[in-house]
Amino acid sequence: MDTDDKRGPGRPRRGDRPPVPWDEIEKAYVTGVVVRQLADGSFERRYASIRDLAATFGVSRSLVGYHSRRHNWPGQRIRFRDRVRTEIQQIAARARAVSTEDAIGILDAYLEKFRLAVESGHVRTDTIADFNTAVRLKEFLLGGADSRQELQGGLTLEELQVRHQRVRDQLAVMDDVLAGVVPADDGPGGYGSPRS
Repeated sequence: MDTDDKRGPGRPRRGDRPPVPWDEIEKAYVTGVVVRQLADGSFERRYASIRDLAATFGVSRSLVGYHSRRHNWPGQRIRFRDRVRTEIQQIAARARAVSTEDAIGILDAYLEKFRLAVESGHVRTDTIADFNTAVRLKEFLLGGADSRQELQGGLTLEELQVRHQRVRDQLAVMDDVLAGVVPADDGPGGYGSPRS
């Protein structure tokens, strides 16, 4: 009989322990668990804590924490979240771009039909509001110069400064009563004291 087969009670040798699935634990910490898919195509994730992972995989919390710090799992989780967020933004931007291209195509078709209707005499030419609106909308979608709105009756910075100086000059020449300043109580019979 070999002495290795008859080990007594106590701590098992290092080689006798079942291997810890560190790759699985790290993946569970960094990428989390998908809870459900949202309407925009992204996924709602739940990220496990060190304590949760220790309980799930049957490893001591301090050992999982040690591996977490040693292999920078929190930094990996942050980079993973940022990468997922960037991918979602890129997908949303592509979806918006497709819808903008569709809108421009529709506007081009509308403008072509409008041109044909004007040439054939079916459209009144005394008002150009529809054509103007369509052209401005197309420029807006393309991000052109006509996409900015005109400010009518807006104030410039210089005009605001002139008005402010005018009000300050007017307040400087007013006396306190006209400006609405209540003087301090001057004692008995003064302006601020009650009458007897």
